Amino acid sequence: MKIILLDKIQRLGEIGDVVEVNSGYARNFLIPQKKAAFASGKNIAEVEARKDELAAASADQLTRAQARSEEIQGSVCEIAVPVTEEGALYGSVGTREIAEAFLAVSVEIDKSEVQLPDGPIKETGEHVITISVHSEVSAEVTVKVLPLFITALAVRPNCVSAFIAARSMSPVDICGIPYFSVRYCACVPLPAPGAPKRISFMT
Repeated sequence: MKIILLDKIQRLGEIGDVVEVNSGYARNFLIPQKKAAFASGKNIAEVEARKDELAAASADQLTRAQARSEEIQGSVCEIAVPVTEEGALYGSVGTREIAEAFLAVSVEIDKSEVQLPDGPIKETGEHVITISVHSEVSAEVTVKVLPLFITALAVRPNCVSAFIAARSMSPVDICGIPYFSVRYCACVPLPAPGAPKRISFMT
């Protein structure tokens, strides 16, 4: 599909360039985001007439993106995720969880800006990821994935067997144990100097 660019797109072209792209890319991203328009005679003539105006708007967007990148650069968030006794994560950490974790520390990032080229995070530890603020501007932030150890404690005295079985089950499976009332103890390591090594939440 032929389109005319309304903004500078990295590895694609400059404002006013007529290029051919995949129709899905054009219809689902470039055109809705007002970064391009169909390459009709009318649109081409209109872009040529507004080229200086569009260039000024594009330069302003780039300046604002650079300022935002400087604010975001080096930011750190922490996400506690349930793990097995072996330390493997139940599930994974995706773009939505990362955006929400940064919002909790007053750093506004849209999930669409979070770049995870290898897919969701599936290991604990520190992960440096890229935030795409603009097609030409990005920032690096750190996501600390902390292990959330969950232990099921059977309330009834005769529930020892349920407790032993629950140690190897996921939190979702534990909730399905019939006839038992289960209490959870979640422990999250706190790395801050002088702080206790772990904190427990009882529900």
